Amino acid sequence: MVPAGHAGAYQLFNQAVEASRYIDMYDSPPGSVDINWPASGSGAWYNGEIYITDPTPWGEPTLYHEYGHFIMDVYADLPTFDYCNGICDTGGCGHCIWHPETGYIHHMEGVPNFFADVQSAYWNRDDSYGFETHSATADTYPVSQRDEIEGITASILWDLYDSPADNQHNDNPRDNLSLGFDEIWNVTTNYDPGGPSYDYPMTIHQFWDGFYSFYPGYRQGLWSIFAEHHIQKDFTAPTNPTSVYSSSHSTYTWSNDRTIRFYWSGASDNLSGVDGYGIWVSETSTGNPSAVIDEEGTSHTTSSLVDGTSWYFHIRTADNAGNWNSGAVHRGPYYIDGTAPTGLIQINGGDTYTRSRTVTLNLSASDNLSGLYQMRFANPESLYSVWEAYKTTKTWTLRDLDGARRVYVQYKDHAGNVSTSVYDDIRLDRQAPTGSIVVNGGDAYTNSQTVELTLSASDSASGVSQMCFGNFGESWTPWETYGTVKTWLLKDIEGWRRVYVRFKDHAGNTNGTAQYYDAITLDRIRPTGDISINSEESYTNSRGVTLTLTADDSGSGVSEMLVANLGVSGSVWEPLTGTKAWELKDLDENQYVGVMYKDRANNLSYTYIDSIILDRIEPTGTVVINSGDPQTWVRYVTLGLNASDSNGLDGMRFSNNNLNWCPWEPFMTTKTDWCMTAHGGMFRPGVKTVYVQFMDPAGNVSTSCTDDIECVGGAFNPPMSGVLILLDEE
Repeated sequence: MVPAGHAGAYQLFNQAVEASRYIDMYDSPPGSVDINWPASGSGAWYNGEIYITDPTPWGEPTLYHEYGHFIMDVYADLPTFDYCNGICDTGGCGHCIWHPETGYIHHMEGVPNFFADVQSAYWNRDDSYGFETHSATADTYPVSQRDEIEGITASILWDLYDSPADNQHNDNPRDNLSLGFDEIWNVTTNYDPGGPSYDYPMTIHQFWDGFYSFYPGYRQGLWSIFAEHHIQKDFTAPTNPTSVYSSSHSTYTWSNDRTIRFYWSGASDNLSGVDGYGIWVSETSTGNPSAVIDEEGTSHTTSSLVDGTSWYFHIRTADNAGNWNSGAVHRGPYYIDGTAPTGLIQINGGDTYTRSRTVTLNLSASDNLSGLYQMRFANPESLYSVWEAYKTTKTWTLRDLDGARRVYVQYKDHAGNVSTSVYDDIRLDRQAPTGSIVVNGGDAYTNSQTVELTLSASDSASGVSQMCFGNFGESWTPWETYGTVKTWLLKDIEGWRRVYVRFKDHAGNTNGTAQYYDAITLDRIRPTGDISINSEESYTNSRGVTLTLTADDSGSGVSEMLVANLGVSGSVWEPLTGTKAWELKDLDENQYVGVMYKDRANNLSYTYIDSIILDRIEPTGTVVINSGDPQTWVRYVTLGLNASDSNGLDGMRFSNNNLNWCPWEPFMTTKTDWCMTAHGGMFRPGVKTVYVQFMDPAGNVSTSCTDDIECVGGAFNPPMSGVLILLDEE
């Protein structure tokens, strides 16, 4: 009913028409309700009909709000209450959107407030109601039951209706639904909570149940909006992930990657949804992560872990309502070893030199965790070999070039850590040393089985290290340290002896078949010989004699001799000759001359001696003719002889003129039949002289000894003229 002539009636009529058109867009309109204007009193209200007073400034929101009461009356059987019932903060205000009410008044007022709110073109939500900004935390009065505040109820319905961009909450907005009016109308008018008193939602919790039942696809958004208004509807913990795995590591398997990457899936929450996950990486196999969200996604990379064999990954799920799964998913153990092995290498046991490209590598490495796994090698300027199983020795081929050679090695453990390259050096020397040997300074002969070897050797690469020796036809001696002098024992056989030497360098190279040797003649046999003075004469009257010297040596040959008078020093060795002029001592006596011979091996002969009597004193003597007779009548006389010499008399001779001598003849004390006319005698009577000389064995001749006798008679007359007389001359 519209009083005639009142302008407000027309405005109210137009607004009612617009409102009815809007509501007619939805199913099952509740029917019509009477509007009374102007009503007595103040404000606007519903009490079976809508009452609007004048001059209250009103519009469509007011009309919709009161129409909302009509809907609640029709569908929810909620009658009009006396709002100012003594529990409001200000008496006579109507109702308060932030004040807790009793029973279900919050819902009865919340729906009408929402109806007014949807007419946003005519109503500023930031004015007197402020549904979005009045949450429990902003209430003026202490609030113990947030679900009994009509402002919160209206705000929840509004958040279901509006777009997410329209959210004005200040804390962590979770208004992610924008449904419009249909779903809200459907729940409000069609959901039967099944209670004994009402057939429609009467509290915000019953509205939750209806919306949760009618629209399961919007449950998480519904929960989010309720939670935003501090009404918690999710008390069930989410499930933990059903699949948890690492893309970088495997359990019970070593890895050198200290950070482990995990992925998971399958966690679920049927209401508020999964909010995130608590993560704990520990060295224990069980235990729950703390109730702190560490990851919101479905992957996690650990921080850098220390080495160890007991790393475990624990994960549990939290939902958006703050519920945590009471258990956790555990994965492990994961073995971490980020420390590389350490090791050493020796070539040929640490030798400095080698003569072969093929060497033995002595390997030593350690790894405290995952253990040694593989190794690989390289010569300088070449790539590493392929990885192979670790062992303590390895046969390796050096680079084909004499000189300093280096070999590198790297070790890998089971976690894949690779050590730094370590190396060892060795000098490759494949050239044999060269050298020489000289026996006894180059002598051709020796009289001793023990000789001195002079050695010289050189090796430009590794140097000379050892030497060994051998006589011809005999085995080699053991190797000994190289030196330049060596005492050696020749083979115990006279003759030409050869001594061999072999040299070895530090790399083990020897001169092999290129043997070095020297030879010497071993001669330990004395030479033999003889000496003869004056061709074996027994006497000499001269100090100067001739020595006849003979010597023989079948080995090295006689080279020198030493001649000396017995008891006289100062003789020197001189070359061997067959004869030698020699001077005896200046003594008339039996003299001895000795000689020693030396061969080329310096062997000395025994002393060979010869003797001769030096006699330089003339014999003395006398001669007597016919026993001293003064005269003789015949030419033949008898001579009486007397002579002496220390060495005896060896001969005598006679002459009648001291010039013509008869031949020497052995000394006798009597000479018969000496012819006075022979050997210089004359046929003439008169006194005649007989001469005699004596000679000793040394050849000394005495002065002439004489005796006279007178020759008378015709026997001494000269022969007649013309008559040949044959004389008996001796």
